[in-house]
Amino acid sequence: MDIDYVIMGYGNGAIMAVPGQDQRDWDFAKKFDLNIVRTVQVLMILMVKPTLKGGLQLIAGFFDGLYIDDAKEKILKIWVEAEKKGERAIQYKLRDWLFSRQRYWGEPIPIKHKDGKQLL
Repeated sequence: MDIDYVIMGYGNGAIMAVPGQDQRDWDFAKKFDLNIVRTVQVLMILMVKPTLKGGLQLIAGFFDGLYIDDAKEKILKIWVEAEKKGERAIQYKLRDWLFSRQRYWGEPIPIKHKDGKQLL
């Protein structure tokens, strides 16, 4: 694809346009004079830059006026848990500390020799 606003190495290849909350989409919308719909309100902000951090939800129906983190909590309680669509879980993204299972032939473990002959 030879389009300057699609970054092939970013994400999964889908095109999503949220100029109110993403710097690249904001720049694209400004360049081509597109309408920018604000979905998050930050106090005392003008339409001069995108909202990259939290704020109050706008045009979100039941969640209007809630801060983003509060809206996420409410979504979990009302929709996900009450409708039995899922449950809360904490997932830690722990990585292997030293030895990797990614290598097909195994992890090369360094072995130190004493005097070049005997293993320590």
